[in-house]
Amino acid sequence: MRSASLLLLLSAAACSKNGAAPTGADAGTAAPPLPSGQYSSGGMDSGGASAQAATGGGACKLDVAPFVIDKGVRSETGVTVVRLADDRLAAGYANGEGTPKVAIVSPADGTASLVDVDLGKLPELSQKPAPKTQRVVHRVTPLGANGLKMRVAVDLTETRADGSRVVRCGPADDEAWQSFDGVSAYEPSDAGAPGNVPELRDCRSFSAGGTSWTESFVADTSGAIQSAWVIHPSTGALDDAQGLLQHQAVPPEAGRTTPRVGQLDRFGYTQLTSARLGDAGFLVSARSNGKLRLAKRGADWSPADEITDFWYGSPIGLPALASRDAKVVVVAPIAGKLDLVGATFPVEAKIARPAPLAIDEPAGATPLPPDSERTSVTVAIASRGQVIAAFLDGRAGKRRPRFVLLDDALKAQGASFEPLGTADADVADLKLTILPDDRVLVTALVAHPGAGLALEAAVVGCGLIPAVTAAPPPATDAAP
Repeated sequence: MRSASLLLLLSAAACSKNGAAPTGADAGTAAPPLPSGQYSSGGMDSGGASAQAATGGGACKLDVAPFVIDKGVRSETGVTVVRLADDRLAAGYANGEGTPKVAIVSPADGTASLVDVDLGKLPELSQKPAPKTQRVVHRVTPLGANGLKMRVAVDLTETRADGSRVVRCGPADDEAWQSFDGVSAYEPSDAGAPGNVPELRDCRSFSAGGTSWTESFVADTSGAIQSAWVIHPSTGALDDAQGLLQHQAVPPEAGRTTPRVGQLDRFGYTQLTSARLGDAGFLVSARSNGKLRLAKRGADWSPADEITDFWYGSPIGLPALASRDAKVVVVAPIAGKLDLVGATFPVEAKIARPAPLAIDEPAGATPLPPDSERTSVTVAIASRGQVIAAFLDGRAGKRRPRFVLLDDALKAQGASFEPLGTADADVADLKLTILPDDRVLVTALVAHPGAGLALEAAVVGCGLIPAVTAAPPPATDAAP
């Protein structure tokens, strides 16, 4: 495989921008009345009543009823919630045409304000794509204010009518951090022969603690087909010693000079996600050949641990990564199953293998439809180390949110619960963000019967008692 050129050919440096706080009209409207009573999550064990009295927990309730932030949103983009440097919570998403949107959410009073988004380098996203062009907006990540507008990173793929592709990750108001625009070597095209250059297949943008970066999957089309897992900070490309996490050969297929897309993706790097580990560096995750790959990098992006290779009998789903006060949490679903695996370990320790988590269904829950699976896993860490986890159970059209309170060792404190009153709705995505008082902001894409997809939010409290000396949650990306 080629060395630094693999990274440099796909790089574009971008400059950070600062400005005043954005403003916008209040877009928060009340949702239909929903039940809000208390939902038991069981008692604490391994310490009894005294432990519960000291840390709280044991009952979860809806503290701020669900409210609508926006309607007509795009399912594939989901929602990404970021705590900005000024402690405001910004939710990034896209509307039905793929136009990036941002709302500032105020959990205390159950309102949200839409703000203008700076699309200076991507004005086309404010309009429908060209005829026969397929646009997929994977993610919209708020980056901070620039005057009266909000800067965002947009991760998108467009496939044109002739089969050529655009893959782009980075700010919508500046040059991309990584991009590819050309003919793929792996998909049918009428646009001519592919170039003999590294091809960016997929990427995601992240922003946390004043640092922005992309995580990507690159295929090298020269010689033997190689797939590469790459980190790329917004300030410019790294050399392979820092930026190239891992690479591997894609097994050849009989009678083919290039692999099929399915073969390439299987031995490539998908389900990309990252988290900032405070001043210690970064945790990066991907799926390759169905296995969970986790990599730790130092603050200078140098390797901080060996890359893992965990297999669970079925392909891993998109993990949730979180870190607070030198504690790391990893929780991931198993594709096609109602299973979760999870691990917690100190920031400075070696990566621990996620083990199965035992989580019971809520009492009296309606049976799930056949072929149900667990998706959209999200976690939030409270000031005393407890973890609130949430996920969706079911299948498309019938996905139900579930919440569970886990102790600091990821042991479930009772059965899962569902405090949002969405039994008759389909929930397409779900995110948790911890608040300074150890309650959680819940943001979700919800389709109520007879209505389109809407972005909603609510606040759930589980009776947790914040640590007296707890620092406020850091300014950090709360995804995925």
